[in-house]
Amino acid sequence: MFPNKIWFRSAMRFGLLFYSIFASIGGTIPVLTLFIFDTTAEEVPKMLILAAILLIPLYVTCIISLFIRAKFFKKEDVTISGKGTLTQDEMVLLQAKTFIKKALRAALLIYSIMFSILGTIMLGIFIFWLIPKEDLSIAITPLSIAAIFLYGTCILAIWFRTKLPKQ
Repeated sequence: MFPNKIWFRSAMRFGLLFYSIFASIGGTIPVLTLFIFDTTAEEVPKMLILAAILLIPLYVTCIISLFIRAKFFKKEDVTISGKGTLTQDEMVLLQAKTFIKKALRAALLIYSIMFSILGTIMLGIFIFWLIPKEDLSIAITPLSIAAIFLYGTCILAIWFRTKLPKQ
């Protein structure tokens, strides 16, 4: 069904896992921001329904991508021989691992840059245009929680990027 190339399988495994992790994080942040922003007891059932409508399809696609990853792109058990020279399959495997590491480092950097810039723009729009001045003192707490979560994931992505080997 899919090409039996090691680099393709590794790239697809990485892409599906990357989508699942970051789509779930990126979809949860705005919903949490909406949920904790000035909800009264009467609005909680409506907000739960809204959260379910928004998050269930997102989480279902994440679960489907993880299922596809587990079912169709199983990890290949390729070991490197003890000889001094590498075979063609071993070279392809090493190239795929190098590509995955570089792609992961680039993706973590892009995630950190994009989410920090877009999060700052989103918070600025909330503070300066969407929230009335008289309600700003009430809205600062949920916006601060959302900002801590947003910038915290960016810091974690940069920290994780520093732990990955460059080669």
